[in-house]
Amino acid sequence: MIPRFSFYKMSCIAFFFIAMIAHSNAAPNLSCPGNFAFTYTDQASLDESFADYLRAFRTSEDGCAITSVTDLSTLDAPSFTGGCITINFTATDCEGTDSCSATFIANGPTLNTEAALDIPENMTLANCMDDEQAMTAFLAWIGEFGFTGGCGGTTATDLSTFSPPGCGGTTTVAYNVTSAGITIGETRTFSIPAAVIAPDPAAAVPTMGQWGIICLLLIIMIGGVLELRRSSSLLSTK
Repeated sequence: MIPRFSFYKMSCIAFFFIAMIAHSNAAPNLSCPGNFAFTYTDQASLDESFADYLRAFRTSEDGCAITSVTDLSTLDAPSFTGGCITINFTATDCEGTDSCSATFIANGPTLNTEAALDIPENMTLANCMDDEQAMTAFLAWIGEFGFTGGCGGTTATDLSTFSPPGCGGTTTVAYNVTSAGITIGETRTFSIPAAVIAPDPAAAVPTMGQWGIICLLLIIMIGGVLELRRSSSLLSTK
């Protein structure tokens, strides 16, 4: 049996190491404001508001000195007539790296914070084709996916992960765009028909049994024609 003292001592040592590991995996304490939107009448008031907004991005040490942090002083305010900027804030200390982001929006007649999709219709090829031809057609089709408008930091579905299907298959593309916290999207399909199997030429050649039936029918037909001609001759001599 393990002595009581040794058991508690070992437990304390284990707890100490667990705490150290958890602490070493920690990251700096970051604080980012929420997304902000306002309508301004002049650039001066917007600049003042933007400066206050940047000061809301904060970081604090958590028992470890911060070694790097995003320099927000290099950022320019958007135009008061309509503009936006997404601020990505990152800090690193000896324990790790953490980040957050927020968007500052100046409403105005020139700003469309919501993206508008610009994507193709569903595509179905006329016939099956080889891999190279299918890829060429697919890349031309998927190259038509896009969007207009949107605010800074707008993201869209990574289309490089999609590929054309084989003959008889369909690739479904769910295209989503996120702008200023709003996500819109639609789904389109790219289809390739199945390969058409050509008939076997040998299947059109009659079998021996079929030839027998054909010959029998021909004999019957010829006999019937001869009998008809003989009957006509007899009638004409009377």
